[in-house]
Amino acid sequence: MHRFQRISLRLGAGRFWIPLLEILVRILAAVGFYPSRTGASHRGTNLVSVAPISQTKRAWLTLCAMALTSAMTPVLAQEDEGDHRKGRLYYRSVCTSCHQEMAKKSIPPNAYTKAQWTAYFKADKHDKTGKSKASLKHYTSRAYRESIKAGNKIAEKFIEVPDAEMHAHLRAWVIYGAKDSETASGCQ
Repeated sequence: MHRFQRISLRLGAGRFWIPLLEILVRILAAVGFYPSRTGASHRGTNLVSVAPISQTKRAWLTLCAMALTSAMTPVLAQEDEGDHRKGRLYYRSVCTSCHQEMAKKSIPPNAYTKAQWTAYFKADKHDKTGKSKASLKHYTSRAYRESIKAGNKIAEKFIEVPDAEMHAHLRAWVIYGAKDSETASGCQ
């Protein structure tokens, strides 16, 4: 198995930033900071021994590696904010079905802008009329998923997901599908 395939399996295959990681590893290998396959020791460390390169080339390659690393940081941090694919499943199965039943209408993500969705999640007010629980976090909580799991397979599937994580997934989906996003999405 190729070393980059092992890296992608370890980090999660299919992630779009794996090619960036491969470029970073190649740059670091060219500069001389990549662990060798053979385990050969270089000055008491497990680093690759490479042919000498000029200081200028080394500086440029190091600068490129640093720029690539800083470019990848927001992508990696964004993943911690929630998975829009999981949020989509939850939204379409739990939120939309409840909205259809209770409010007699669906509320697609593209009904609002990113700023409006962000304000909605920050305010944590689900229902202004007072007909249901006021907190949005209630509807992403494990207690709520427990209460509807008999009639909702997705709620049952996500039963072990921590509340904050489920809330982040849902938020990621509505932001991903918002009216002003490149991937605006309605209810299907």
